[in-house]
Amino acid sequence: MVEQRIRNDFFRSSVFKNLLYKYFLIPDPEEFRDKLYVHFNELNVYGRVYIAKEGINAQISIPVHLWNVFESLLYSFKSLNNIRINKAIEECQSDYDPTKYQNISYEKAMSNLHGILHNGNLIQGLDVLAYAYQLVGLGWVYFPIKIPIISNLLKIFYSFWAKYRLKITGRNLLEISCDSDCKELI
Repeated sequence: MVEQRIRNDFFRSSVFKNLLYKYFLIPDPEEFRDKLYVHFNELNVYGRVYIAKEGINAQISIPVHLWNVFESLLYSFKSLNNIRINKAIEECQSDYDPTKYQNISYEKAMSNLHGILHNGNLIQGLDVLAYAYQLVGLGWVYFPIKIPIISNLLKIFYSFWAKYRLKITGRNLLEISCDSDCKELI
């Protein structure tokens, strides 16, 4: 049943995809998991949530209309107060507001990976991936981008990938994808 809902175009286009993580001591991970599960289930939150004694890591989808309730729920747990939530921008996100993302247009956001750091600095492309992996303790994965010659080649490859990823993966061009998906929602 969950798989059917995720595959449903309306469901996919009406959720925020998020990554959240925080390192903190969880004395009883099972109890913490059970409490979160009840609330997430009530809010139709789906995805993967990893809970261990040292913290939480989650890749989840939250219905757009329940975003504020979800955020309040998270912050109601003292240990999750001020948890960093990274929102993904989807291919057909009709409510995208550039003013919330340093005035980066939707088309520009979809043409390259962008990351806005907590201090407001903007990073792009492979630097976003390297930063994300560093945050979760896997910075070594992107060590090669620190080597100048390799870095330049990887950035050229990534630039090509970012520009043609929809076509390479057999998906519609962004404009066609948004037009057809958004019409289905009306």
